Amino acid sequence: MGSEDNLKKQIIKENFGTRLLNTGYKEMTLSEKINLAALLQGFHVKNLRDDFGTYEDFNDNNSPLFLNGYEKLADLFQSKIICVSEMNDPKVFIFEGDEIPRFRLTIANYFLNIKSEDNIKDEDLFNFLKYPNMSIIDSEGEMATLWNELVTDELVRLFEYQLSELRFVYKKDNDYMHLVDYFNGLYKILNPAQIYALIWMAVRQADNSRTRGTWGNFKFKHVSFILKIMEDIRIKKTNNNDMIEAFEYPYASNISLVSRVFFDQVMLCPEWFVSKVPSIEIDIGMVIGSKELLFYDGLLKREKQIDNFNIWDYSYYYLTNFGIVAFDGMVTWLFSDEKTLYQLYKLYPSDRSEDSKENFYHNIDIPYYIEESYSTSFLLKLIQTFMEKDIDNHVPENDSKQIIEIEERLIDSL
Repeated sequence: MGSEDNLKKQIIKENFGTRLLNTGYKEMTLSEKINLAALLQGFHVKNLRDDFGTYEDFNDNNSPLFLNGYEKLADLFQSKIICVSEMNDPKVFIFEGDEIPRFRLTIANYFLNIKSEDNIKDEDLFNFLKYPNMSIIDSEGEMATLWNELVTDELVRLFEYQLSELRFVYKKDNDYMHLVDYFNGLYKILNPAQIYALIWMAVRQADNSRTRGTWGNFKFKHVSFILKIMEDIRIKKTNNNDMIEAFEYPYASNISLVSRVFFDQVMLCPEWFVSKVPSIEIDIGMVIGSKELLFYDGLLKREKQIDNFNIWDYSYYYLTNFGIVAFDGMVTWLFSDEKTLYQLYKLYPSDRSEDSKENFYHNIDIPYYIEESYSTSFLLKLIQTFMEKDIDNHVPENDSKQIIEIEERLIDSL
């Protein structure tokens, strides 16, 4: 047995032992960045280079990492963003003759196949991968598409949940696309909370029809029957000028981690369930119905990219969740993106604030001097420059308390 095990380990090493680390973060799609962040948070990954896993150990069906089982895990592997570790137990692999061994996706350990970026410290790159912010949005269309997909899959999951509660049959292969098409049609007139209300009411009406034996041939097509009832309810309420009540997300079915990463952490829109789903074809700022998100969209266009920046003789710098802090011997500066600064402005408006959205970052009442707002690429370059100049990287003891207080208020405000 020992020699056979050693042979398998040798085969595994020959086929999986090379770590090229050749995928660039900038090459990833928005969906891949969000899925990777959910994986890193859900798997409690600690740094850029250690192995991590497994899906079976960390996924919880009541509060899942992803919305389609482990399909997104497979997508990250297929895109070479993560690779299977050669350190896995041979039991993880399936050996068939001379073919390259296959492996069991949900019980394997992985490593990040991400290359370092422009001499940025691995720790800083890893934190950006694990906790992304709105600066990763490059395309409104890509953002609207992902918003649509996540809302749709959340609603499909709630639909499945309601059907299982009352013992109706849902067959994903046959029914999934029918739900997707129907929900996409409803997004033009209803928000997700209202659609969930229709689901809840329709499932109970279907249960009553089943009990009375009045559902006819629909007893063989449960999903079609419930979709018909949903549409009947919607039309009746529309004709009677009755507003469809918005139901809260059910406590018994927790929101997926990937949705929380996208909506809460990146889009800063925890109220997404009661917000209109943006159309994929048009500007997201026109349809979300949120003045703040419309403003964020404008900020994204105005955010400055500064190529030539003079680095003074700073004494030290440190990184926070709200930006880069640096001390030049006289003044403590904060370098951050405009979206984060606007969040700080809402939390810490100064007494002299005139609520001007053109220079709001001059009216933030925190103990840092803020001269401008900056793009994410500039902030990464700034970190790189501090490192190259060997500027001391440490947090003064007197600063720790205020950092924790600001970071906690930012998180609570999401």
